[in-house]
Amino acid sequence: MNAISALIRTVVRHWLWIALGTCVVLLGAANYIEHVDGIRPCHLCLEQRKAYWAGGGIALVGAAVGCTRWGPRTFRIFCALLAVAFAYGLWQSVFQTGGEYHWWTLPESCEADPHAKPVTAENLKGLLDGSFIPQIVNCGKPAWWFPHIGEFKGLTMAAWNAIISFKLVAWSLFAAWRGQKK
Repeated sequence: MNAISALIRTVVRHWLWIALGTCVVLLGAANYIEHVDGIRPCHLCLEQRKAYWAGGGIALVGAAVGCTRWGPRTFRIFCALLAVAFAYGLWQSVFQTGGEYHWWTLPESCEADPHAKPVTAENLKGLLDGSFIPQIVNCGKPAWWFPHIGEFKGLTMAAWNAIISFKLVAWSLFAAWRGQKK
């Protein structure tokens, strides 16, 4: 048995816990970027987070069930459900990435503010006198690129999310295929 095979078996055996930890870290990073760095999410960014909320919930329930006698029988089901949840995030992030790189047109909802304040008389008065200017977060104009290497501007947050989501889908499918067989 070589070290890589042992590592793969360990990842598959603990995949529900790894997926749960990944969801917690990614949601924490997204909230940090939003609330500490001040980069507001667009409509599609918020949609992409739903995959991690769903995946985290599925992984948590699956890990809890894994501690019971039903764990070995349900492991593959929970891994397959994780693959579906992460595939939704992959689809959303690829869709946004394509819009950011102008491969296709994003829907009009991507130009609406996901944090819109309710319409009040004060807001309307502010709009008329220019004191209230709503900030609209456009999904097609990324506010974050990494890394900057020479002429290469880098990948957007949605592009990185697509890469991460693809890996999560792949590992979830692999764990569902090669997981516990009892």
